Amino acid sequence: MTVKSILAIVWLALAPNLLAAAATRPDPDPAAAAVDEWLALCGRGDVAALGRWYDTHLSAAARERLPAAIRAQDDAALCVAVGGLARAPRAAGGGDGNAQRLVDRSGRLWIELTGGDQGPPFEHFGLRPARPPRSALPARLDDAALRREVGEWVEFVGARGLFSGVVAVARGDEIVAQASAGYADRASRTPFTTASRFTLGSLGKLFTAVAIGQLVDAGRVALADPVGRFLPGYPDAQIRDHASVAMLLSHTAGLGDFLGRRPPQMMRAGVQRASELLPLFEHDPPGFAPGHGWAYSNAGLALAGAIVEVASGESYPDYLRAHVFAAAAMNDSS
Repeated sequence: MTVKSILAIVWLALAPNLLAAAATRPDPDPAAAAVDEWLALCGRGDVAALGRWYDTHLSAAARERLPAAIRAQDDAALCVAVGGLARAPRAAGGGDGNAQRLVDRSGRLWIELTGGDQGPPFEHFGLRPARPPRSALPARLDDAALRREVGEWVEFVGARGLFSGVVAVARGDEIVAQASAGYADRASRTPFTTASRFTLGSLGKLFTAVAIGQLVDAGRVALADPVGRFLPGYPDAQIRDHASVAMLLSHTAGLGDFLGRRPPQMMRAGVQRASELLPLFEHDPPGFAPGHGWAYSNAGLALAGAIVEVASGESYPDYLRAHVFAAAAMNDSS
């Protein structure tokens, strides 16, 4: 019997088992394979290749929300800064079930990859800071250790261009550790310090709610009052007659957003009164009947700020300074 004959007999004997094994072997997970490809591109920091990956693997809706080129630039900058990312063990990284934890080469920077198990095409695919696993946290948390850890961490992320701002850690009312990195004004290279002021964005909505609450206590406003009690000339009748102050505060009035409509001058200089914002949205019809839905609403809170002005007789900034910041000893806030 020749060698070829022996090999043929062996193949005929093994073939059914090999074919059966191939038939039962699970197909590669397409989502995991796509993420592996992304991680390889991240390690190279290739903006163009990452852009092509996003064009190929994101859904049309996801690309419309944020273009592939912008995603690629942002992610490549992170990947280059940390030297690439790798998957973290599920047990070490934790996660919320729809997220994969990633870690940089140093093992100090933890990133959560969201939406990476739902696709392709991926409807949601993004990166955000993740809480480190307990095993990566400092063994000691006394004040001296906190000061050291905070200082080293802020220096680490600041040097890589991943953080710009101030970090403070407090026990009760006492600040025990603080550090800063980056520039408050990059053009003038003005560094951040622990005395730097920050725009707090939507935290201002809390101050609007406090102001309304004070005016309710003073009997000048009722939460059930319609917008028209304070602004009888408000153009949209549904908002004027049926949207209450409570609905404005709880995002249930049907109003939406206006921030993208602000002209350049307003973006540079801001406004002196909340009522100056009303022309940007006051002719918008509500997205739903007031009180019959929920949608996050910058316009609703701006309108509540205008009601603060009418009910108090003061501009929104003046009211906050006199009745909120002064009362809370927030002497550095404005």
